[in-house]
Amino acid sequence: MNYNKVLLIDDDPFLIELNKLMIEWEGLNDYFIAATSAEEGLSLISDLNQKKKATPDYILLDLNMPDMDGFEFMEQYKQLFYDGHTSTKVIIVTSSTRDKDKQKALSFPFVADYKEKPLPDNYVAQLISQS
Repeated sequence: MNYNKVLLIDDDPFLIELNKLMIEWEGLNDYFIAATSAEEGLSLISDLNQKKKATPDYILLDLNMPDMDGFEFMEQYKQLFYDGHTSTKVIIVTSSTRDKDKQKALSFPFVADYKEKPLPDNYVAQLISQS
């Protein structure tokens, strides 16, 4: 199978480690990268572009982060990368239950889903198997 990467952008180190453990348990850790801020996520995508490497099929994005939040990330992503990465899907993974946040997030053309934290155990494995 040809799996591409899943990029998780979340400022909560506990949730990143939890997701890494779930993915390792499923034997898929080679297909997972994490960033602890929106800025770091944009930098990782930029580095992949510059090195002409495959960009992630999925970006799991937290909305509530310091400095640059998920909405600001999506605005930057749209301006910098979306035209060249139309197959990349963003999945919002957040603690926000506000309808306004959900509607705003789903208005971006690349947002495929909106999930509340935490993700189900096998969610990332399902994503990877669909790629």
